[in-house]
Amino acid sequence: TEIMRISNLSSMEVNVDVNENDINRVNVGDSAVIEVDAFADKKFKGVVTEIASSSKDVGTTTSVDQVTNFNVKVRIVADSYSDVKGGAKDLPSPFRPGLSATVDIESQSLKGLAIPIQCVFTEDANKNKKEGDNPSTDANSDKQKSKLNDKTIKQYVYLYTATGTVKRAEVTTGIQNDQYIIVKSGLKAGQEVVTGPYSAIQNKLKDGMAVEKTTKDQLFASPK
Repeated sequence: TEIMRISNLSSMEVNVDVNENDINRVNVGDSAVIEVDAFADKKFKGVVTEIASSSKDVGTTTSVDQVTNFNVKVRIVADSYSDVKGGAKDLPSPFRPGLSATVDIESQSLKGLAIPIQCVFTEDANKNKKEGDNPSTDANSDKQKSKLNDKTIKQYVYLYTATGTVKRAEVTTGIQNDQYIIVKSGLKAGQEVVTGPYSAIQNKLKDGMAVEKTTKDQLFASPK
């Protein structure tokens, strides 16, 4: 029976769940960016200190919605919150146990030309037919990432030209996260690429089609 627990509050850790599809890319010592809900305007640095060797399943064994996650501990680097004002005055850090946080673990980093991931669409070279899914769900997003990693499928973007039309350009891509993907070849800095709903870029745009530039707010604004 546990009688007492003594905690070192001068060294705080964040416990996060990492999906089984991503856990093999996480290593002890990886850097992380931490956002704490109580400090919405700040981002803190972290370091992965421990990775669980066994999983924690969410859902029943017969459920199609079962998710397998692994617990990962990320220590908050003290230097990253040394200038934070407010928080817990009676504690050695501005954080209290139990606060909610979001963690982005940097499993790999690379300097390069990055574009929004929905700019890239795929085409099966064997079928000469574009294939795609709307990546609004996690499942479809995983399918799109799988296609981007498939060497037999060519990858393209649409460039915005000076004449107000789009031009298809083949690209070679590198690492990616949920929002951006590195382009290793096929693009130059300063070129404008078309972005928007993935299904529209994948299935509706055609090479040479005239388009109109607009802002993100205008594109996704509700019709009046």
